[in-house]
Amino acid sequence: PVPAVSVADKLTGSYRTVIDKAAARALARGTTGEPVAWRNPATGTAGSITPTSPAYRGQGRRLCRDYQLTVRLGSGRRETLVGTRCRASGGRWPPSN
Repeated sequence: PVPAVSVADKLTGSYRTVIDKAAARALARGTTGEPVAWRNPATGTAGSITPTSPAYRGQGRRLCRDYQLTVRLGSGRRETLVGTRCRASGGRWPPSN
């Protein structure tokens, strides 16, 4: 797997919005190991985000979870990314840098 932060800049615009919404659902309420599917209707790209750890307190005592992001590209190629997201204000779960 590729570290998610290394491709974070590529996941912009509609990708970022769709993935961030799926991440919020998966990481706030999801069960470890259970994928939450997402699809970008603008591009047809789809995938899932899977929490890979229970919630824990990270830097600044923020609630964090590790995850695996799977992206299935229109060409049929599949990429798997791993990373950590920590809960921010407003219930967002932005990628950690």
